[in-house]
Amino acid sequence: MMGIGGADGGRNWTNGVYFSGMKNSAPIVYFSKMVQAFPLMVPVQRLTGGVYVSNRASTVRSFRRKFPDLPAHRCWRVAAPLSSGWHDLRRAKVIVAGASHTSLLKSFPGRKVMIFHGCVNRLTRDVVASLASFDHVLLQSPRLERMLRRTDWNIDFSYSVPGYVAFDHFPPPSSEGRQTILSRLGLDPTRQTVVYTPTRSIYGSWCDHAEAIAREVSEEYNLVLRPHPHQVNCGNAEEKASFRTVTKLLESRRSGVIDMDGCSLGELLSVADLLISDANSTAEEALFYDVPQLFTEIYSREKWLEQYEREGLDDESIEELMGLYECGVSFPRLGVSNWNEAVVQALEKGRSLSSVRQAYFTHVFGSRTDEPAARRVADELTRMVLQT
Repeated sequence: MMGIGGADGGRNWTNGVYFSGMKNSAPIVYFSKMVQAFPLMVPVQRLTGGVYVSNRASTVRSFRRKFPDLPAHRCWRVAAPLSSGWHDLRRAKVIVAGASHTSLLKSFPGRKVMIFHGCVNRLTRDVVASLASFDHVLLQSPRLERMLRRTDWNIDFSYSVPGYVAFDHFPPPSSEGRQTILSRLGLDPTRQTVVYTPTRSIYGSWCDHAEAIAREVSEEYNLVLRPHPHQVNCGNAEEKASFRTVTKLLESRRSGVIDMDGCSLGELLSVADLLISDANSTAEEALFYDVPQLFTEIYSREKWLEQYEREGLDDESIEELMGLYECGVSFPRLGVSNWNEAVVQALEKGRSLSSVRQAYFTHVFGSRTDEPAARRVADELTRMVLQT
């Protein structure tokens, strides 16, 4: 018999506990509507066994395409008891979800555990209230724990801080890795690489800036534009038209690509010499590699400050969040006329901000450790199964 993540005769073992067959019995079910949950859930699912369930057909199809070795079932919206996913949820001892999904999940008896989609930067009163339907919450960072402890809000769930699972699969930076990743994208590994990762909706800059970035950034740089996953999978007509325009612009240059999903986010960040972003979660994740930052501020820091105050965040939490802007420079504050000038200045300024970026990363995510966060999460979930 093998340990966690091992296999014996097609069986699934976790800490010596046999999770039989998963088709007939799935003690742990991972539920999500969004493909953004994959990087957080899949590494843990590989350790614990269990099945992935979604009520969106497109999400299940995407999961099966990316991870054909893992079981994934759909819970139908209509006539749900006739679907395999519904039966998985009904039998589960632990249900791991990335959002409350209260109306759907409340009828199932298993313990509910929250693992956030993506990199979450704050806990507001409304978010904490939405977590009331969970028995346990897995916090990604010491920052979230500090925010929670500073509040006087009623907390009806237990929580732990196992860390940010996505970092487990961020590749170590190396010249060989850079060669492999950039060659896969058809780019020159000897050039500096600028990566653009916008947010979506009113906070995002794609429709305002993507075409200008593609047109103005010099061909002496590799340029990789990575739309938000929601824009790729559920984008509106304006966004889809912009994808086509940007693709044509990049075809006319020797060193640019729009990458929908050819590389993982960790791979892109590992080869980035500069990140252009909307001061979003990807900006914080990029600090794992100490990547210099250029912010669009399409949704300005003043607007964020007002929003944080409306959300009821305490002054200390707001100060922590606003500290991200100290890690880079902002396009509208540079006094430049085009994006290439901004890139040049951001790269130059970025060299002097390394200590600021590293300090911010440690303050948010804690000290680095060799123990994978997915292992810590898997061990917690296993204990919950044994206690049920």
